[in-house]
Amino acid sequence: MAIAERLNRIHADVLIGAPTASLSLFQEALDPLATVARRQFPSGGSEVAHDIATDAILYYLADPSRCDTAKGTLWGFLCGIAARDAIDVARQATGRAKKQGDVEFHVELWGSQTNETEQVEFQIDARKIMQTHGDKLIRQPEDGPLLDLILQDESRTSRFADALGLDPMDPNVQKTVKQAKDRMVLRLKRLRDEL
Repeated sequence: MAIAERLNRIHADVLIGAPTASLSLFQEALDPLATVARRQFPSGGSEVAHDIATDAILYYLADPSRCDTAKGTLWGFLCGIAARDAIDVARQATGRAKKQGDVEFHVELWGSQTNETEQVEFQIDARKIMQTHGDKLIRQPEDGPLLDLILQDESRTSRFADALGLDPMDPNVQKTVKQAKDRMVLRLKRLRDEL
């Protein structure tokens, strides 16, 4: 019996509330769905593919009525979810890599500058940080430009305000900029301590 046929039978069991239907679905569909996810996002690895497959099954189980077997099979429904999710994860990974790559040059430059005590305190392997821990530094879109300015030793509040999307004329802008800079420096210190 083909997987599509077996899954449609499980779907019928899920709809009537059979107690072992969810387990049967995971046993039957998880590995084949992970294979679909790996085809869509080969560089994601087997762990990411497994997560995508699990999420697709859980999405279906949250509301099984979304799958209409009169229009298509449960297998097709699950494959569509897994494929879309894999493409989304691949796009996010590409975007994250680009974001980290834009800042990486400036981190390396900053790490190579002599800056008295801060040089000793902050000099770290920038490439390793951006590859391994870049998501801890850049959590929001404005974090990249903020880190870039810090690494260039920028001191003008107006430049930081622009990078953060703040009004430079706002009376609280200096306080807000200082808080943002302090948070970023704290992230850098924490990463230094982790390495």
